[in-house]
Amino acid sequence: MSGSPEEPPTGEAPPRETKHLNKEPPLFVQVADQLQESMLDGWLSEGGRVPSSPQLGSYFKVSPATATKGIDRLVERGLLVKRRGLGTFVAAGARETILTERRRNFIANYLTPMLDEARLLGLSTTEPGTLIETVTHGRRAAAALGCRWRRDEKEPGDERWID
Repeated sequence: MSGSPEEPPTGEAPPRETKHLNKEPPLFVQVADQLQESMLDGWLSEGGRVPSSPQLGSYFKVSPATATKGIDRLVERGLLVKRRGLGTFVAAGARETILTERRRNFIANYLTPMLDEARLLGLSTTEPGTLIETVTHGRRAAAALGCRWRRDEKEPGDERWID
């Protein structure tokens, strides 16, 4: 959404495909989530200017008030900073804060349940990592050959390449 540090921030809508938001969770939460994604993927850099509420409203197809509510949510968390008369900017350290939160959530919501399941299945502490490596390499090899990798729904555990 904003340029690199050497480019002056423009506040223009991002050069991405227009996002259509869902009905759940609330739209302002989805706006905030999309702004966070933009901070993670580099469209919004630290110190970069965030598009205005009307611009975001137009981009996300929501009212400017809804966009403002999404921005305010991130301001409250210290990820964005409002500068009177200048606009809203990405706070220093925002990307690292988001990454830290998401890592914690990833561990709590994915890794811990996966390891609990592995323990129930009697897998050793190293086997889940080995399985992840196998799937990762299988997908890379399939991609290199121009194929897709998928799990066969009819035969659980049967992973294969498909053309």
